[in-house]
Amino acid sequence: MKKIICVLTFIFVIFILSFQHSSAIDCPQGFTDAYVDFTYGNCNITIHYCHGRGPDGIWMVQIVDIIIAWDPQCFANLSINAAFMNICMEQVRIHFQNNGGPFPPCPVYSYTTIFKYAKCWAVKNVPPILGQGGYMELVDCGYEGGCLYRYKLCTDYSDPLKPENKMELVDYLEIPSSTCTGEMPEMPPPGETWFTEWTTICYGITCYFDIE
Repeated sequence: MKKIICVLTFIFVIFILSFQHSSAIDCPQGFTDAYVDFTYGNCNITIHYCHGRGPDGIWMVQIVDIIIAWDPQCFANLSINAAFMNICMEQVRIHFQNNGGPFPPCPVYSYTTIFKYAKCWAVKNVPPILGQGGYMELVDCGYEGGCLYRYKLCTDYSDPLKPENKMELVDYLEIPSSTCTGEMPEMPPPGETWFTEWTTICYGITCYFDIE
């Protein structure tokens, strides 16, 4: 187990180096943008993620931005916490599995792929203005720490007419953040409403590995 943690920690350091020059909405050079749209309760959500090969050749997939269509009915029942981030990561995993590749042929070969989301986020509310739709945005604060899942990916060519991408979980790991440990702040903040523009402080989200 200690060996696995050391390996994943090393991979995580490489991963951070790959993304250190990117903004909240831009992928690093050599990485590709991808978007996932889905509905969660009353909320319409778009996830922006980046994927590509890191310096060590390992495939990287990271959530960099989450946009929620402005809707007070959605916000009233939405908790942006560990369970929510786990749902977002699952949407990214499914999207990448279905749309990525082709990967090396199963069962002999596979790509090792690291899926990651940050532990420290701020929430920005932008209400509708002059007929333009508003939104809520989850912004990666850029601090250390993260929730990592390591998968093996391959493409099954048993049916040449319908190749199928397959994904197998190897392990997962939480990298703590000493910089950002606070709990989810009150939203809207005191003195604000859903109809004013505001941004919360950065706060930490605990990893939630809901894996059978």
